[in-house]
Amino acid sequence: MNLLSNILAIFVGAAVIQSAAAQPAGNGGDQKAPYASHGGTVRVLPEKAIDPAEDPLNAFAEEQTVDGLVVSFTIDGETITLDSAVVARVPLMAANREGKDLEGDMVFVTGYAGERVVAKAAVPDVLRNAQEGEGLVLTTRRQLSVVLAADTPIDKVEIEAPATDARASLYTGGAYGWFCEAGAQNKWCLRGDNQ
Repeated sequence: MNLLSNILAIFVGAAVIQSAAAQPAGNGGDQKAPYASHGGTVRVLPEKAIDPAEDPLNAFAEEQTVDGLVVSFTIDGETITLDSAVVARVPLMAANREGKDLEGDMVFVTGYAGERVVAKAAVPDVLRNAQEGEGLVLTTRRQLSVVLAADTPIDKVEIEAPATDARASLYTGGAYGWFCEAGAQNKWCLRGDNQ
């Protein structure tokens, strides 16, 4: 056991020496990078408030995103089940693509506020899958996500997957429940005037 420990110590020591030798010398030739332990100082600067209207990151996010709902669901043959529905700021490019510019099998999703249609989107149906050694196979069970842009709560989505004749109407109002904690007058609370 002693011999094994000594051999292991030799390998570990060699690895440490090799690792140290492989590190660059620092900034500009022979100078080493400064460290606080070498006499430098580290200080935390006080927070500086930025007006949200003047923050460039906020402005960019505001321009590139909209309020919406991300819906994930599983299609298994003719059955569709809701996996999750999450309220989010969603990218403009991904929201409400109605499938006009997409080819192949599609899944169509319509979002409703009450009986009013507030969003439509389509995503490719990943029904066909190329598998090595098998060729093209049909995938009957698949999980998809779609982004719906809407400035009002979406309490129901209707999903249609024509390739497998699957259809469902799913309740998504639960995604907005935590907004009601801010008060029933919050525009995202379904128990308020928005129902």
